[in-house]
Parts: sequence; C-alpha cells; structure tokens
Amino acid sequence: MLDCLLLMVPKLVVDAPTVGPPLLKAYLTRNGFTAKVIDYNIALFNNVNDSAGKEIAQEAWFKNNDHFGPGPEFLSLYDNHLAPFVQQYAKDCVNENANWIGISVFSYISLGITWKFIEEIKKIKSDQKIVLGGPGATTYKEHVKSFIEPDSIIQGDADEAIVSLLKEEPISDEFYYLKDFKNLPYPDYSDMDWSLYHKRNEAKKMHDFPIIGKDRKNYSKGGKINVTGSRGCVRACTFCDIKHIWPKFTYRPGKDIAGEMIYLNEEYGFSYFTFTDSLINGSLKAFREICTEVKKVKEEENKNISWGGQFICRSYKQMPEELWADMRDSGLKYINIGIESGSESVRNHMKKKFSNEDMYYTFDMASKYNISTTYNLIIGYPTETEEDFNDTLSLIKHVSILNKDIKEESKHSIGFFDTLAITSNIDLVTPEMIEELGLINAIDKGRIENWEIKNQPEGLPYNQAIRLRRLITVLALLNETEHKVTGSFAIRKSSRDWGRPQGADVSRCTPDGRGTLGLLLRRELPRMLNKYKELTGENLNTSELLEARKQNYIW
Repeated sequence: MLDCLLLMVPKLVVDAPTVGPPLLKAYLTRNGFTAKVIDYNIALFNNVNDSAGKEIAQEAWFKNNDHFGPGPEFLSLYDNHLAPFVQQYAKDCVNENANWIGISVFSYISLGITWKFIEEIKKIKSDQKIVLGGPGATTYKEHVKSFIEPDSIIQGDADEAIVSLLKEEPISDEFYYLKDFKNLPYPDYSDMDWSLYHKRNEAKKMHDFPIIGKDRKNYSKGGKINVTGSRGCVRACTFCDIKHIWPKFTYRPGKDIAGEMIYLNEEYGFSYFTFTDSLINGSLKAFREICTEVKKVKEEENKNISWGGQFICRSYKQMPEELWADMRDSGLKYINIGIESGSESVRNHMKKKFSNEDMYYTFDMASKYNISTTYNLIIGYPTETEEDFNDTLSLIKHVSILNKDIKEESKHSIGFFDTLAITSNIDLVTPEMIEELGLINAIDKGRIENWEIKNQPEGLPYNQAIRLRRLITVLALLNETEHKVTGSFAIRKSSRDWGRPQGADVSRCTPDGRGTLGLLLRRELPRMLNKYKELTGENLNTSELLEARKQNYIW
C-alpha cells in the first residue's frame, strides 16, 4: 500500500510544477514512507476544452482569477468543462490504494476544485483518508471547514505533521513549524512528466501557448523551476497576511540552497530558478552564500544558471556594490520589490523599514548591473497625503529615466499598482487601527475594496474617488513616460467594481500600444474615467492631471 498520494490542484501556473508536494515526497521518503506526486493542475489545463476549442479554453484559464473558488463561476466551469476529468482522476486516485491522500491548497481559488476532488473520491471510497495543507488551507481554515470535509487539515509546515499522521499519531490544531528546516532534502520530481508543461516565458500572447501534442520538445532544457530557500518574512507589513501563514522567519543555509540549484541543473537540466520566498535577501548571510557558490560553479564549470525572486531594499552598508556585482555574476536576472510607495513616511506606517536612500540605491545598483526589477505600488494607502503621492510620481519618473539607458531585457517595470483592499487578518484592522482610521465595516466584511473613512480629512485618500483619481494619474504618467508594465494584473482585482474585466493579457509593455500598458490604456482607463464621473460628476483630463502636478514632483 502507498503511504501517501500527494495532489496538486488548480489554479497554478502551467510552466512548471509547484515545489511543495515534490519537497514533501522527499521528506516522507527520508522518514521511511512511500509517496507519489500527481499534478492535476497541468492535467486539467491540458484537457480542458469547450465548443470554441482548446486554445480558447486554455486562455480563459488564465483570464478569470476567481473561477476556481467555490462560487457560481466555478460551478459553471466545473459542470461544463471539468467534471468528467475530475471524476476520472478521482477513480485513478482511489486505485493508487494510498493510506492518505494529501491535497495542496495553494490559495482561495483552489478551494472549489479541492471540494470537488474530495466529493468525487468519497463517492468511490467513503473511508478514504484525506488531509489538506498549504497556504489556502491555513489562511482559510474555518471557511474550508464550512463546506469541505477532509479528515484532517494541517496549518503551517506540513512536513512533520503529515509524518505524524502516517504514524497514526494525533495532530493538533496548532500551527506547525518544521524544526529541521535548515536540513531539508532536495525536492523529488521523479513522478513528473515534463512533456506536459508549457514554456510560458516563450509565449508572446496567451494563444501562443503550445497545446498538448505540439511544440513539446524537452521541456527541461532551458526550463524553469521553483526553489524554496526560506519561509515567512523578516518584515511585518501592515497590509500583508504572510505572518498568518508563517509567523516566524526561517531559512536554509545559502550553500544548501545553491547546492539544490546545481543539483536540479545537473539532474533535470533546469537553468532558471524562481524562488518562492517572501524575500530572497531576508537573510543576508544565506543570500551572500547563494551568490558566492553559484558564481563559483558558473565560472569553474560554465553552468547555465540564472535566478530571481522577491527582494527587499537594503542600504549600501548591508549590500555594498561588490555584492551587487556578485549577484550579477551568479546569474541573478530578476528581482520583485514591494516598494508600495515613493514616500518614506507612508512606508514607515506600513512598517516597510527602508529609506528613500535605500530605495533609490537599489534601483541604481540594479540598473548598473543589468538586474531587472519589477516593483509594486499601493496607491491611496490610508495615510497617503498629496505630498506622499507626489513622491510616488517622482519615483516612477526616476525609474523611467533609468530605463532609457538600460537594455530591454533589464528594464525596470511596474508589476502592479492598485488601491489597497483591506482584509480582516492584517494589522490595519486591529482595534487600535480601526479607532485611529475610523474604518467602516472592515472586520464585518472580511475584505473591503471600496472602503471609506469616517470624518473624511481634506486630501487624504479615504474615499474611492480620491484613490481612483490617483490611479488614473499614475496610469497617465506611465503612458507619458512609456514606462514598462508587466504581469497579467497590473491593476488587480480590487478595481473590478470600476468595471474592469477579471483578467488581462499576459504580455510586456511596448511603446506602440501593445502589451499590458496598451491594454490598460485602451480598456481600463475609459472605465476608470467613467467611474470617476459617476462618483463625482466631474470629467477628468489626464494631461491636465499631470501638468498640474509637474511642479510638485521631480520632473
């Protein structure tokens, strides 16, 4: 009998399997148990179809970010497209004759399909033991229990907890921390069929994705894979819920992380590594070791290795220029930075803990050493004054100037810019902050997108109209400066109430109006302007908006 069958379910990317289940398989194997991994995310993506054809159905997979949650959109998708496949996969799962079936729930959008997988499995074998884990099961545990009936739910790190389950030992409702995180095995991808995955980074548009049976030439050559070097975060930003998923920051030795990258390069042919970490430079010691070790093997053995991940701005004392040179030489190509605001005072309220000097130093070093950045912005944070907002415009302008002297593949881009969606599990809705800000219905609603503030002060973004006007101003500046924009959700779903569609084309900004920026200008800007007029009765002229601010931000 198989000890544990580990399942990946939608919605995940389709260019590589997620690292969690293969890592868990390796951990179980180390502890004397048998395990198998099946990726039903890629299986469903490759099989989904509709009357318009497979390519249209696959494109829709990416465009609607909510349709794998348990709502009506999901039920329609499931009944019309997915049910026969899930029913067959459920039979296959039962036929594996596993003592436990573990399902990795990546986020809220994975709950609907998880529910149906369990339902179909239990129809066939009512006593099949099923355990849920992952960020979605941890963050939404109480919601999960309201409509999904697994035999167990693991909060936090599943590694040791699932070993206890397999030993028939009870597990608690407490948060689990992996005690030997610094001694993790390398993930075991031996169950993966690499021919099923799609070279997403080679597709210019969604319909350019290869479909199964086409362009399926040795995925692993030049392919990318995920690496986990740490869990948790060294910061506790007021708007972020990562502390509820991993309250503590733990990390692996940098030499071990580098060793895993080299192993995956040699064993499977992977050349690009995307870190799942909240911050790749959360531990400077580990980060330096990664750079040193990978640089060494690239130089001595001519390895083709490149990598990237989420990053925090640090001072020149913490990250001197020679470290930036090592970063480049180690193959670090890309960093994602949660800048959030060009204003130091706003970031201080967020508890971001880096200065404007650190921020500009980071962009300047990244530019000098050809490391591409994608940076994220929150427009209309509760404490953001007009002066603070001007600081953000100055940052955008500064980055656009840097881009003029950088080769295309290293240009800096905005990943998303959005107003803040306030949720009930972040620091902004603590009793102290509710009293300070006068947030309306923040806790009752769980998630507030078009939030308001009682006793509206002049100039603060406490209503939807002010936040919307600032978003329009940012979009106008991006257009004027031909700033690079990347990602499928440059304006995220909290803007949906302004009439935006639930998805956007995944492509890069181009000056001729194509790509993400072009899409935002053609589709989103008119909707945003119409919504502003609906709210205020006023027409906005984007040119006048920018002209009025040029004297207030660095031009």
